[in-house]
Amino acid sequence: MNKGEFRKKIRELFPHDPRLTEDFVERVSPFLMGNVLSYLPLEKECNIAQLNKILLSQGRLFLPEIDGDQLQVVKVLDLEPLKESAWNTAICHSSIPKTVNEIQTVLVPCLGVDLSFRRLGRGKGYYDRFLKQLNPKVRRISIVYKEQVCLSLPEDAWDEKVDTIFVF
Repeated sequence: MNKGEFRKKIRELFPHDPRLTEDFVERVSPFLMGNVLSYLPLEKECNIAQLNKILLSQGRLFLPEIDGDQLQVVKVLDLEPLKESAWNTAICHSSIPKTVNEIQTVLVPCLGVDLSFRRLGRGKGYYDRFLKQLNPKVRRISIVYKEQVCLSLPEDAWDEKVDTIFVF
């Protein structure tokens, strides 16, 4: 199967009533070093809103914003109100531009992952380009439901892997 076919298959398998387990934050938190670049989940991505609220209360929540074909980093001062960007993604009104050097952990959204830590994104390459510019010591974590785990995914030369996968 090609990546497009995998995306379609994973979307069909995605849980109809997705919920993270109650111990989700306890299980993930020890792996979140320093400042964390998180995300505001899109359809068919794990809802990590509870984790984002905790990171915000600790002053460690950073989010990506799309700028052309790149992701830019902003420190979030308040999660409400959200506004819609030109790319139909949610962004925070209250944020400050920052640099990638201020990030120690990245929560990488994905539609699927495989047993070799390859991830399947939405096909635009934003995270692959972003992850490539990071210090190799920065943690790359994906949080997925069991339905999003594949034995093997197709790989392109530009694909960037994650180092940790949490499955719920």
